Amino acid sequence: MFSRRKSIAFAVAAAAVAALGLSVYTASAASAAAPSYTCTGDGSSIPGGTYSSLTIKGNCNLDDGDVHVVNNVTVKPNAALWVIWVGSELTVGGSVTAGRNATLALGCGFGFWCYNLEGESNMTIQHDLVTSGASTVQVVYSHIGGSVTETGGGGGNNASACEARNADISFTVANPQTIFYDDSIGGDVTITGVHTCYIELYGNSI
Repeated sequence: MFSRRKSIAFAVAAAAVAALGLSVYTASAASAAAPSYTCTGDGSSIPGGTYSSLTIKGNCNLDDGDVHVVNNVTVKPNAALWVIWVGSELTVGGSVTAGRNATLALGCGFGFWCYNLEGESNMTIQHDLVTSGASTVQVVYSHIGGSVTETGGGGGNNASACEARNADISFTVANPQTIFYDDSIGGDVTITGVHTCYIELYGNSI
């Protein structure tokens, strides 16, 4: 037979377990209910809303309201994801991965101008950012809960190559480059085998 103190402790523990079970169920239900979304085309807008996963296969802009992705964002080879509009922020519950020749412009603000007006737009990745052969990776004023791993890519082996690419990439990114500026990063940052026109890691909390 329980004493009164043990009964209270048991009740609190049971309530905690029940609450945990409810939160797990709620997250699972949200993931199951949210549709996946694939963005294709040139200059396509990603509608604001909640998605179970997001796949980028074209040149895609996040400019139509906030987007919450329950799981992962995948940027396919030669695709581009631009998160550089005030009033349209991206939150990712999982990780972001990008393939060969992909372009990532994630976040904007002072020194990295937002396309629509002055201000700041942030991005949150709960887990990791992983790129393999990406051309441009620019992450500013944002939060990455896990680690950053950038392997290969860049596309700028010499000055003439950098100049030749100048007209090919629009908006904030003139040349292939890697920039992490004023971000908070919960894990390690590992950059290997990148031949690029410019690289900057400044003002980050790692």
